[in-house]
Amino acid sequence: MDKDKDDDKKGGCRKRDPKEAPMLRSAVHYTVYKLSEDFMQRSSMTLPKETVLAVADHIFLNMEQIGRDLEFFSKHARRMKVTPDDVKLLFRNAPDVGTHLDAVLRQREKEKRQARPLPAPKAKKQIGSRKVANTSRDAETNSRPASPGPRKEQENDAMDDDDF
Repeated sequence: MDKDKDDDKKGGCRKRDPKEAPMLRSAVHYTVYKLSEDFMQRSSMTLPKETVLAVADHIFLNMEQIGRDLEFFSKHARRMKVTPDDVKLLFRNAPDVGTHLDAVLRQREKEKRQARPLPAPKAKKQIGSRKVANTSRDAETNSRPASPGPRKEQENDAMDDDDF
């Protein structure tokens, strides 16, 4: 059996596709380069390309480590997905990040609640001159067939008439 598949079954970390690493690294380098260009335009400073490259490499390696840590936290909790609690644990020594994460999560929950349609009101039945909400108990009583008790008595009476 393949070693990567064995690691996945034992709860180990998923191995990254070796083809993805250069593409991810170049995407990080490009983003850092664009940010550094923007910084140099706003300030009258110039940054050597070696410095920008070193910063980009550091960011890439740091993000790899963060990803591994988050994966280990979720595996330790016997979960397959990383949760916001894992991110809070990762940044436990940076309280500003935890506060910002809480604010973002509260905002997302608020948006979800606003986007969710309101539940339809329960059907009401009219009793006398007032309307009453149809409860599940009322629905059960209305859906039951009529009791067979009085009907049997009528059949017995009819049989008595036929006997004479």
